[in-house]
Amino acid sequence: MDTVVALLLVCFLIWLLSLAQKNSSSIEGKSAQRSSQAVRFLPPIPKGFQIYVANPSVAGISYRKQAALNFANSSNQRLRLEREPDNAHDPNAIKIIGVSQAGEFLIGYVPREIAEQIADLDLFDCIQPRLARIYIGRSDFLDIQYQLIGPKSKKPVFDAFQK
Repeated sequence: MDTVVALLLVCFLIWLLSLAQKNSSSIEGKSAQRSSQAVRFLPPIPKGFQIYVANPSVAGISYRKQAALNFANSSNQRLRLEREPDNAHDPNAIKIIGVSQAGEFLIGYVPREIAEQIADLDLFDCIQPRLARIYIGRSDFLDIQYQLIGPKSKKPVFDAFQK
């Protein structure tokens, strides 16, 4: 009888250990899922404006990863554009500045071809960035999506430039 009780006790302990192990891996899985996060923004498009470029890349973001992560992990995020005519690589360069409660961060640039188009058409003063989404994944993977919007009246000129 003592052997049976000891055997039942050992089985019970093994069952408890396996149950604890399952709960532990379940909790780890949930925290791993939480480590990836996406936040969507898309404020309304102002009256008389429309999307010019739906999802351009943030050129050079990999060189400014820490600044971009600081921006992404803050609150009250928005984007603004700033010309950089003294840029040694591109006289049409347009910086993408992340503005948040934590401050302002240079996160990258508008792609060269789009910046050239904006400069050649003299549209810088009427183009605005519209923050769409920030995604932070595992290993600090970061994706910032935005749109370039501008006046409906100038969109045909913008589109004609590409042809």
